[in-house]
Amino acid sequence: MKNKKISIKVTDLFSGCGGLNEGFKDAGFKTTVSNYIWEPAGKTFSRNNKDSNFI
Repeated sequence: MKNKKISIKVTDLFSGCGGLNEGFKDAGFKTTVSNYIWEPAGKTFSRNNKDSNFI
């Protein structure tokens, strides 16, 4: 089991434009889905995080 990297998956609720998601990525987490209600923030998030799902 040496050298095995564990990726913890998280859900980013109320993500806004994705600031917390950047922290998750820097810490080694994998964001599986994020959400927010304000459309401009969602567009910014999606543009900056192509590998994450956004609702």
